[in-house]
Amino acid sequence: MMHGNSRGIVNMHILDMATRNGYVHDPTTIQLLFEISQALHSDTDLVNMKNDANQQQARFISRFVRMVDYGVEYERHLAFLMECRGALSNIIELKINEHVLSVCSKLIETAKLCLNAKDKYLTSTISFLHKNLPAAAISSSIAI
Repeated sequence: MMHGNSRGIVNMHILDMATRNGYVHDPTTIQLLFEISQALHSDTDLVNMKNDANQQQARFISRFVRMVDYGVEYERHLAFLMECRGALSNIIELKINEHVLSVCSKLIETAKLCLNAKDKYLTSTISFLHKNLPAAAISSSIAI
């Protein structure tokens, strides 16, 4: 079993190799890489570690989160981002709110396509959410 710095280096190499060639689509691979990201994140000693090493780990984790793609399974992607938000919240570079907005926007567009033209109330509600969701996210991030 590896401990400390050697485990962190191996985890960074795994994340680098997995995201180097494009998006990650396989749910099993995504789960494995998420667990590796969590381990890498929990091994990070924010007080005693050099800032450069800390930033490098954050970049690898952030790139992994950006490279996850569930295709048209937007709900699943949104659930993944919420899980990341809870587990990897200390990483400033992650910008989870921007990813959540992107996936929510895709969900809204899909819902609009699925609705009948007769259901004007739902269509107008979805349009309202689509227009106002970014503003709500900005104001909530300012409040935090």
